[in-house]
Amino acid sequence: MRNKQFTAGIDECDERGRVKNAVINDWFEEAAKAYLDECFFEFPNVNQTPMWQQQSLQFDYLNACLANSCVELELSVTELAKRSCTLGCRFYQAGRLLAVGSCVMVFLVDGVVAAMPTISPDALKSEMLGFLRIDRR
Repeated sequence: MRNKQFTAGIDECDERGRVKNAVINDWFEEAAKAYLDECFFEFPNVNQTPMWQQQSLQFDYLNACLANSCVELELSVTELAKRSCTLGCRFYQAGRLLAVGSCVMVFLVDGVVAAMPTISPDALKSEMLGFLRIDRR
């Protein structure tokens, strides 16, 4: 599981001072690609340059995200498949849950969807279990 922090500027907000949903989507995609790059490079038996593409995205917005206040993103792989992986995320601001979501990312080689790098599910198991816990502690 990885944590990343973001802070929205006033230009990323609507007229009521709330962060636009598209900004939160962008934060998730940016963090997801960086996270998968980290996971990918931990395994030395893969020598291709990774490229990740988001295939689907789903969010449930629970509370408004306000500008000029740090937003914390928790992110983890929740499922591995042959040609894709699913990532889950939670956004918090001042300890308050703002949004939960997931996306499916595919691995590309030369612009074509390819088999995922060989990653042992055991390598991510504790991370997955930590993310899937019920409460934040």
